[in-house]
Amino acid sequence: MNRLVLLREQLHYATRHPLVRRIAWVDAALLALVLATTGFWWPAHSAHRAVLAQTEETRRLMVEAMHSAELARAYQRAAQAVERIERKLDVPVKQAALVEALGKLARKHGVRIVSESFDEGKMQGSYQATVLDLSVQGKYGEVRAFLGEVSTLPTLVVIQEARLERLRESAGSIRAQLQLVAYRALTAKSARS
Repeated sequence: MNRLVLLREQLHYATRHPLVRRIAWVDAALLALVLATTGFWWPAHSAHRAVLAQTEETRRLMVEAMHSAELARAYQRAAQAVERIERKLDVPVKQAALVEALGKLARKHGVRIVSESFDEGKMQGSYQATVLDLSVQGKYGEVRAFLGEVSTLPTLVVIQEARLERLRESAGSIRAQLQLVAYRALTAKSARS
């Protein structure tokens, strides 16, 4: 207790000096200014933090909406692709029709079919596969365009294997040894037989 009394007496004695009184008033004014500034600044700071949080939430919602829209578009494209594949699987694979379609495609791209052979493949679940070994010749760009359009055939035809080799007798020409697999869905009638 003596210490508090002693400290109080020392402060009272020190504040009797006019310069110390002025400094004390300036300090009090600065303290009041700091408190007033803090009083005005704090709500603005809180509002700023709230706006930042709201902006971040809006940005997150926009990104989720864009991602959802992209997923919806991808799903739609996949559903259309599945529908196209199912339609192609329903088309019966007839050797003559497949040879004719490949011939048209080869002529369209300036490719010559050198040889072809068919083999009825194994049933894979509810699908029947027909394996076609095909040898074609032409310029690289023509063969590439031919291969790119194999997927446009009316039946589901997949390039299983492709081996390209340069022809020595014809500059710029290549021979492609292809193994194509044509699939068709087995109907209830054809599955029983």
